[in-house]
Amino acid sequence: MPSAPSLADWFPPGLVEARLPALGEWSPVPAPGEKWPFDDATRARVLGEARAALGEPWPALPASLFARFARDGDRAAYQAPWDARRARLGRALLALAAADGADDGAAPAAFAAFTDEVMDGVWALCEETSWVWPAHDFRVLDARQGLLPDPEVPTLDLGAATTAVLLSLADALAGDALDARDPLLRRRLRGEVWTRVLGPYLERSEWGWYDGSTAKLNNWNPWIHSDLLLATALTVEDRASRAALVGKIVRGLDHYLAAQPADGGCDEGPHYWWRAGASLFECLELLISLLGAGEAILTEPLIRDTARYPLLMHVGDGWSVNFADGPARLREAAPAVLYRYGLRTGQPDVAAHARALRGTADPVLPEDATPYDLRRVLGALLDPAWRAAEEAALPLPGQGWLPGTQVLVAREAEGTTRGLLLAAKGGHNDESHNHNDVGSFLVAVDARPLIIDVGVGTYRRETFGRERYGIWSMTSAYHNVPEVNGHGQPPGPGLRPRAGRAPSWLRGAPR
Repeated sequence: MPSAPSLADWFPPGLVEARLPALGEWSPVPAPGEKWPFDDATRARVLGEARAALGEPWPALPASLFARFARDGDRAAYQAPWDARRARLGRALLALAAADGADDGAAPAAFAAFTDEVMDGVWALCEETSWVWPAHDFRVLDARQGLLPDPEVPTLDLGAATTAVLLSLADALAGDALDARDPLLRRRLRGEVWTRVLGPYLERSEWGWYDGSTAKLNNWNPWIHSDLLLATALTVEDRASRAALVGKIVRGLDHYLAAQPADGGCDEGPHYWWRAGASLFECLELLISLLGAGEAILTEPLIRDTARYPLLMHVGDGWSVNFADGPARLREAAPAVLYRYGLRTGQPDVAAHARALRGTADPVLPEDATPYDLRRVLGALLDPAWRAAEEAALPLPGQGWLPGTQVLVAREAEGTTRGLLLAAKGGHNDESHNHNDVGSFLVAVDARPLIIDVGVGTYRRETFGRERYGIWSMTSAYHNVPEVNGHGQPPGPGLRPRAGRAPSWLRGAPR
């Protein structure tokens, strides 16, 4: 199989330095005063949801909630209001866009109200001691150090990167309006993004998710890098720092690509593909847009094959093969991203799969959309081809074998959910989001699960700690594998098949 492409070859330092636009020369959003492409229904929904929050207190994030993770392992107690704050800011930013350039007479008053709401949200996030989720904070993970984060030693995790990109988009959407309130707001926003996220990323090298030095490379790498790249483009003024950040991001993504199986599979399962393969595409898409070069990297076999993974793993009727941590029901997917991925890699069946996943839902804000995942919401809103795409049927490939990931999916008849579907895996017991499940299989009939993987419960401290395999759903006893002399499978990279092969009738079969 072909080796991974080198992004450093496609986007070398000289190209980055020569072609990276200065701050303000590139933007992913319409200019202030330009009309946004909301349809009437989406505009009304966006404005209504944001108006409902006006005047309400912002969710509090007291120290005692942060301490819950260290005290009793509860992640949700803090993350729920953390999410709610960011969702509210995301809704306010969308409402500001919906009111900006609107034709009705109430638009100026609405714009002023939502500007204040954005101001409050930006200030609230800047006032937080840490943007990191408690489960990821270095100081808290070492229980001997304490219960709370140290603002002098920032951790760079998914939460920090997500917050940085949300604030960066606030800068792009509302920066001029915030300047009209007080120029301090934008300076504060950019300063916090640099101090907490971009500066530490550039200056330090201990991030295990960056190069795999202290942790397995997984979705963290492309997810965080996609956020850092957009935050750099939207908030960093110094040209040398901009180029240095983009260069380091390119090198970091190369570490990720080098660790990927050549078949385009995702050992974290379909749920995390939307933050692994999809985020990788967002990185490439943004690099191409910023630098005006590198489009042909999307023809590389690994990049194309990565786009095909969701097709293979789809059962039908909203069900998905759910090896590793993840639900059997798709949620928080981003079909608009997959649609662009399919079109730009010249794979119309991938784009058709994305359109079929959308169904009759709002193309911009489906019910399970995360409002603070603003880059994806805006990507859907500002893509006229996606909004206008005609309904499509699921392609439903008949069979596929991923030899590197060691995953087999075969359905009775291609292009239909009727009949049997079999999914089976080999792999090993040290995968990302691992379950001890080598040899596990799933069966569905007419798109209805029959023999299942129970999935994963609510994440707690134990989920990613030494106690992980004390959780029943992670053990081989609760997967479709045999016990030998009363012994189940232990974890470890050596726990793998001696050989993983597809049946002869599958060899050479298209994925």
